[in-house]
Amino acid sequence: MNEGANAAMRPKSPLVVIPIVAGIGNALMAQPMVRQLKRAWADARIIVMARTGAMGQIFERMAEVEEVHELGKSSGEILKSMWKVRGMSPHLFIAPFPSNRWQYSMLAAASGAERKLLHSYPVGNFTTMRCCVGEKVEATRGIHDVVQNLRLLSALGIEIDESEAPKFESGGGGLVSTAGDYARFLQMLLNRGKFEGIRYLSRKTIELMTADHLGPLSGAPDLLLPGYGFGLGFAVRLQAGISHVPGSVGQYFWGGLAGTTFWVDPAEELFAIMLIQGPGQRDYFRTLFRDLVYAAFDD
Repeated sequence: MNEGANAAMRPKSPLVVIPIVAGIGNALMAQPMVRQLKRAWADARIIVMARTGAMGQIFERMAEVEEVHELGKSSGEILKSMWKVRGMSPHLFIAPFPSNRWQYSMLAAASGAERKLLHSYPVGNFTTMRCCVGEKVEATRGIHDVVQNLRLLSALGIEIDESEAPKFESGGGGLVSTAGDYARFLQMLLNRGKFEGIRYLSRKTIELMTADHLGPLSGAPDLLLPGYGFGLGFAVRLQAGISHVPGSVGQYFWGGLAGTTFWVDPAEELFAIMLIQGPGQRDYFRTLFRDLVYAAFDD
């Protein structure tokens, strides 16, 4: 759609309302959409309605955003805030992901905006509430990213730049390895930073990483076993007793969502690794694996 047609679709200085309800990550993924909307509609007045102050701060630093309002946390507070927006007579309500949730359709209806844009894709046997929203932009199920948000702008006749996306440095996120490579890594930790004659980490770095940094603070009981503290990347055993699983003081471990796990036991000069895919059975197999390894000791 050309720029002339784009301009004809909107009034002068349109008021645009963008709700951010689901989290800080969603707020970050909405930023490119906000920038490109303002770039195309230079005279637009953009108001962001954020559920919390932390989400709102992300947009307060953006020159493209005129105002940031806190919606509140309860459903009643959110709807009350949107009712105030309704009195401003907004031209456009545009909801970035995850706008497939029915709550976003209710917010769209409460906004009173002339145009309302949300994503549409099936959620189980249902789709986003079509009765409350005039325009739906088809989205790919299972993908929650910047590009899906930018495609909302296509319905406004705006030519989008899909290359504009924030860079999320994610440490080990997305890395691929093998059991053999991970075993070499664990051997390096067990060797206090050295592997095959090469030092990768200093001895004191390993000591710092595997020391307890929680102190009197309690960890989440569903993640941290009794008798363990937490270091820099590992749960660390603090006492010989308390825990229901065998091990040694100074042992450290962690695991993955699908059931993978490892531990290093310096006192026994031992490391162990188990790579499985069993999210619903991970606790059972982790405990069984640890029990079997320590039960095999014959000294």
